[in-house]
Amino acid sequence: MSLLTERIIEMHKKGRLHHAFLFLGLDTELKARCVLDLAVYLLALEEKDPERKQKVASKIINLSHPDFYCLQSEAAQIKVDDVREFSKWAHRSPIENASKVLSIPEAERLNPAASNALLKILEEPPSYLTLFLSAPNESSMLKTITSRCFSVQFPNVHFFQEQEKEPPFWGQALEHINDLDQKVSAKEILDFSQSFSKDREELREFFFFLQKKLRQILQAHRDSSLFYHWETQYVQCLELESSIYHRYGNIQLGLENFLLHLRKPQL
Repeated sequence: MSLLTERIIEMHKKGRLHHAFLFLGLDTELKARCVLDLAVYLLALEEKDPERKQKVASKIINLSHPDFYCLQSEAAQIKVDDVREFSKWAHRSPIENASKVLSIPEAERLNPAASNALLKILEEPPSYLTLFLSAPNESSMLKTITSRCFSVQFPNVHFFQEQEKEPPFWGQALEHINDLDQKVSAKEILDFSQSFSKDREELREFFFFLQKKLRQILQAHRDSSLFYHWETQYVQCLELESSIYHRYGNIQLGLENFLLHLRKPQL
């Protein structure tokens, strides 16, 4: 299970799960795997038996699960009739679970009429429905759609696969995030906040790296008095990332405020 999948599951456990997600990035395989893992999690939430969970996964993969719908089309565009068929399914109660899951793996192919039909569902979704849309980037989608989804930017996978690549200066600093007061000065934080606000690709990599480190710290401090502090920082990091991708507020100011408070508390 990927780190991104675990992040979203953590949101569900905290009662923060959004009803619609927009997965952005060029790695279609990684996005599809994340959707599968999340669909299995949501549709087998009450299953304790691993074999029964595997059966749920198999039915989802084979598109035979009654509570999972994958909206695809062999045509060049996804048309309004395709969305209307899904809408009928969406408004019927779940059959095997308390939830339903929709996946649109190529949401950028929605034509204008189909996008508007989907928008009606996003505005008033059934309480049991979770939607996962995937697209290469936000610019390929209507703003009215993206504004109603929780955007998750998938990182440039090549950045993490190049093992011999020298880590960026912020990567070296965040390796010692527990001692950030000593490793990174306030001036350095202000300097690279300014740099990130101009380079969105590096910003994606930064959030991916930072969230990975925060999860490692949470694991290490599970029984520590510091657990609540780092848990709060992790949740704030997720919320900041989402607000930046939705362009809410000043990117540089938001980063500066978050990073200046990302310090180990004095006990």
